[in-house]
Amino acid sequence: MQASQIGGFAANFNEFAKYFARGVENGKLHTSILQERISGSGKMKDFIMQYMALIYAVPNGEEGYEGDMMADYGQFTQDAIAAGVYVSGEALMPETDASTVRMRGGKAQITDGPFAETKEVLGGYYLLECADLDDALKWAARIPSAKYGCVEVRPVMVFDQ
Repeated sequence: MQASQIGGFAANFNEFAKYFARGVENGKLHTSILQERISGSGKMKDFIMQYMALIYAVPNGEEGYEGDMMADYGQFTQDAIAAGVYVSGEALMPETDASTVRMRGGKAQITDGPFAETKEVLGGYYLLECADLDDALKWAARIPSAKYGCVEVRPVMVFDQ
């Protein structure tokens, strides 16, 4: 990362921090509860929430996986799309390719590697739009890596514009 990129990151982070503080102060910060979506016909659809399903597993933990994991992921993704809950999802490069940025005293400290030494690592995510937490948890339980790792489900915060 070049110094100019780090400076830009710091400036953007500071802008975000100011916006965040202003949003909280003005009461405009909220979770995505009752986030409206409008259909193409102009009629209001059901209220929905977004949930991030963070997929964690022990590296090479899939060795004991029964079945074709990639096919199972493909099927899960197709099912989520067909049900209308899929927003996005991606696998991540290994934790050995990660970099961690910390701002200390106005300077960026960049460390190669993951945030912390842990047994399980973040391997990917799905962003899902579900009616409620129970629905999101049902979808998370169907993610193939839940069979040998874990899937953390968090509501997504939405900032009013």
